Amino acid sequence: MGELHLDVLVTRLKDELKVGCNVGNPQVTYRESIGKEAIHTQSFSRMIAGKENSAELTLRVLPLGTGEGVQYENKVPLKTMPIQFFDAIQRGVENSFKSGIKFGYEVCDMKVELLDVRYNELTASEFAYEACAAMCFDAAASDASPMLMEPVMDVTVVVPNQYVGDVISTLTARGGLVSSIESKTNADSVHAQAPLAKLFGYSTVLRSSTQGRGSFSMEFSHYSQKN
Repeated sequence: MGELHLDVLVTRLKDELKVGCNVGNPQVTYRESIGKEAIHTQSFSRMIAGKENSAELTLRVLPLGTGEGVQYENKVPLKTMPIQFFDAIQRGVENSFKSGIKFGYEVCDMKVELLDVRYNELTASEFAYEACAAMCFDAAASDASPMLMEPVMDVTVVVPNQYVGDVISTLTARGGLVSSIESKTNADSVHAQAPLAKLFGYSTVLRSSTQGRGSFSMEFSHYSQKN
């Protein structure tokens, strides 16, 4: 039986299984990070139910090395104010990690330090400190050269040695960097790293350039600044 067109298969699935499905190109999950250090002081004040809620704090954001994740550190003595307000600040920062800086993607490879707080026992509230922390993070990170980060994959291509040159060409054309070539009796293994976004459809290219004799596998390595 010849191959059915994808649209025909989707229609049959909908009719037979009574389920809906979305068809489209694969999507890449990006991240955001920063390129330099920045410090920002933020104030917050709002009247809620006739009561003032206020907070003021200072955050420093710093870039971290590749793969170091996200970190939060409190550098203010805990005796400065009740612990629940420190917890509220941490919640505000950590929720901001998930909501991103400019593009709405989760952040990676950056650290946030709480440097200073102002506390007024009459107007302080957890809501105020959490909101103030989120606003302060947004402002500090926006001043720290925010950048979009894309997933980079470790790629291994196994191919007869006469096709190694062709494989290297196809990888470099997709932004790949070859790290090593491992020679074996029946085939060579080419190890490289390449952006995930440029690897969609690579299996078809590989089959074409190796007359169907090449295979490849990939796994996530790290996030890197998108060019």
